[in-house]
Amino acid sequence: MIKVRNAVKEDLVGVTKVQSFCFPNSFYVKLGKIHKDSLLLFNKCFLDKYSDLFYVAVNENNKVIGFVFGYEHDKKRIIRSYYKALLLSVPNPKMLFFFHLSNTSSNKK
Repeated sequence: MIKVRNAVKEDLVGVTKVQSFCFPNSFYVKLGKIHKDSLLLFNKCFLDKYSDLFYVAVNENNKVIGFVFGYEHDKKRIIRSYYKALLLSVPNPKMLFFFHLSNTSSNKK
């Protein structure tokens, strides 16, 4: 039986696994190649800011098998929060800047 409920911190690893599998070409999944916990960190920032808009689907063993989240108005706020947390956790922040530039320019083609 599948149950849908609000996400909690303990769900973040499962959400990250599902997200990586379902969206392998997303910016945040690709960023994980430079900083292995970047997607987990993004999800944590999102949960911290918008816990009321973050839901998971879990199976009978409480394993995350799906998720949905959204934000109300200020997408920039969650992005700023994420980048601040990410920069504080990365030994070489310049690598993130170059990664962002290369991904941004390749997406515009």
